[in-house]
Amino acid sequence: MSKDEEAAQQPAVDLSDLISTVNRQTSSREPLDRLAAAVRIAEELNGKADALLDYYVELARNANHSWTEIGAAIGVSKQAVQQRFVSLANMNQERLTDRARKVLVLAQLEATETHRAYVGLEHFLAALLREGEGVAGVVLTELGLTRDQVLAAIRRHTGPDPAKGSPTPLSLTPRAKRLVTDLVIKEALSLGHNYVGTEHILLAICTEGENLAAAILREEIGDVAQVRAKVMEKIQAYVAQKNKADDMKTAKAAKSTKKARKG
Repeated sequence: MSKDEEAAQQPAVDLSDLISTVNRQTSSREPLDRLAAAVRIAEELNGKADALLDYYVELARNANHSWTEIGAAIGVSKQAVQQRFVSLANMNQERLTDRARKVLVLAQLEATETHRAYVGLEHFLAALLREGEGVAGVVLTELGLTRDQVLAAIRRHTGPDPAKGSPTPLSLTPRAKRLVTDLVIKEALSLGHNYVGTEHILLAICTEGENLAAAILREEIGDVAQVRAKVMEKIQAYVAQKNKADDMKTAKAAKSTKKARKG
């Protein structure tokens, strides 16, 4: 067997290397601490696996292969492969506010600037602070969190920024994809909102809970419940202000109608 054939039979990622990485990234010998570190690394690997498939799917598309052919190569249906390979660029953004759309773009930018091959919920958290003017950014700032703190925490958990970035459009990690396509809409609907704003993105991060962004919130702020409570407080204040403005508008219209009748 040639050296090339031997190399081809070697696993792309060796388990012993992954175990060593987990042990290096946490100084604690407590099994639960190491398990938490392993979960973070597994999520990063999932993101890189998505990016790897995205790269070769993009190559196949550029070579004019159909979704049916690509699905057959992967072993799934045409519909399944189209649903699977969703990017930030082609997601349905009809319900998103302008600020929420901006956060989607900034999340990809946060990942790109730190040379990551994927967009995770941690990048959405940094993007909420980078956008800054939406409900989420205001809440996080009032709670004392900064974008620099988030970026430092990402590096602390996942290691230094890689030397080179991804050559293709970045894919979402499974958790980030679920947030954008499902969780934010559920958060909005649960509040009776017909739009998705930055506040719903932050609420979804808190609800999902088992992700690096939520871990950073717990480390830097103390409790995701506190974040959720602050967001709800802002929403209620906005609703009260809007209701007051509507009442004043109605009263003014009624007064004008009464005056017109008298005239």
